[in-house]
Amino acid sequence: MAVLQSAYASRMNALTLGMIVNQELWNAVSLINEDETAIGFATAVFIGAADDTATATPTAGEFEGITFRDTLVDGATVDTFAEGDTMPVLKKGVVAVQASKAVSKGDPVYVTDAGAFTDVATDNTALPNATFDGTTSAAGLVPLRLV
Repeated sequence: MAVLQSAYASRMNALTLGMIVNQELWNAVSLINEDETAIGFATAVFIGAADDTATATPTAGEFEGITFRDTLVDGATVDTFAEGDTMPVLKKGVVAVQASKAVSKGDPVYVTDAGAFTDVATDNTALPNATFDGTTSAAGLVPLRLV
């Protein structure tokens, strides 16, 4: 029989992209991906064309929330929601996201046109009521808090 895994970490990773970071109060809704391209875990989504849809295209003043990890996703592309898929979208709580650069706890959060999370306001879309809830010395996983 072939060996599937022969090495194991001594501990689980502290953060995984799109995971709910802790057990404090959080709130989420279900929205449908209206984009032709898949939307990944830990992606900022914005109001879609219909009431129950969302898009990953950044639009000022139309932030809906952040998609989070769904272990039941059965898509053609790993860790994504295809067009027409229902996505869990965090409205309040703490989720692990990929920061595009070094950030500090308490920094406001912006998203670039490419969907990257940053603390740089210039030419980026503000995510209201969002702050980084941890510090990174370079690009990397960091908790993001929505209140």
